[in-house]
Amino acid sequence: MIRISGPVGGLLAFLLLAAGALAGAFVLPLSPPQGIVATANVSSASAKQLDITDDQAATLAITAGPERKLVVNVSGTLTATSCTAGGRAESGQSGLAVNDVPIIYLSTPTPLWRDLMAGDHGPDVQSLQDELRRLGHSVRADGRFGPDTLRSVIALAKNAGVADVRTWTSFPVSRFAWLPAPTVETMTCSLQVGDQVVAGDAVAVLPPGIESARLSPEPRDVVPGERVVVVGDLVLPVDDSGNVASPDDLARLAASPAYAAYAAGATAPQASQGGSDLQRNGAAGGVPVTFRLARGLSVYSVPAAAVYAARGRSACVVADGKPAAVTIASSQFGQTLIQPEASQSIAEVSLKTSQAPPCR
Repeated sequence: MIRISGPVGGLLAFLLLAAGALAGAFVLPLSPPQGIVATANVSSASAKQLDITDDQAATLAITAGPERKLVVNVSGTLTATSCTAGGRAESGQSGLAVNDVPIIYLSTPTPLWRDLMAGDHGPDVQSLQDELRRLGHSVRADGRFGPDTLRSVIALAKNAGVADVRTWTSFPVSRFAWLPAPTVETMTCSLQVGDQVVAGDAVAVLPPGIESARLSPEPRDVVPGERVVVVGDLVLPVDDSGNVASPDDLARLAASPAYAAYAAGATAPQASQGGSDLQRNGAAGGVPVTFRLARGLSVYSVPAAAVYAARGRSACVVADGKPAAVTIASSQFGQTLIQPEASQSIAEVSLKTSQAPPCR
């Protein structure tokens, strides 16, 4: 018989015990961490209400009209000008002088083409009156040139620094320069102080007008609803095809600093039927905009597991213990934004939907 010494026997016994413990670790099941058990037993979740506008980065493709210019209606020597490339011309103010006589910028839908005297009437008189009213003058826009209109014209000219305004008995068209919008950017300046000008000469080049503006490409998978594009401080409605359809909105866009910056960075327009497609370096051929809902939409954010029986945007949830029909607004990062089809609030949704009843 082999005899095992005391120390060796103790070591062997320890090794046998360690081997047994290791084998038990593989055989006996481990209890899951407490956090996992709690998660596995979750059967519902809170619904978080929030308002969304579904902002999407997009680009407006611009079809530009012909080049526009700031033209004077008088001949003489240019004795003053505030024109700068990238500057601004504003209706109701004077930005230049010919023979020391200030020339006043005035915005109307179409250029004013004649002197106006007492009794004259027509659409040009009405457009003058409309602009005077926009500038804060108290005048009735009735399309007839009368004493009230003359007083407003004189007040406008006096505010612009015209010295001989007290002698005016009519609207002298040569003392005004037409602007296509209340405020326009000047892309380049054609003349400098000391140059001779002739009536009809251009003193500055303005950004071209806009014949059309459309989203290109139009973002996909957006939340349905009336939408707008945001360009700087402008908020412009778009139709279902992604077009800025209103002529007034196109004019506002054409007068915006964002469009002026875009037009200044554009290459020479390429001739095409109905206008020119401007291609701007680094702007993918358009003006960057934000495409969003016209009005905020109230939705609930719920776990994706709470949504069942989805067909397109229509789906169901078990809301506060009852099946409810909902519309899916969007889904991302495991959360689904839903809008109840019935007027109801949702506090909690079920996550156990495998046996949930239909909601429709």
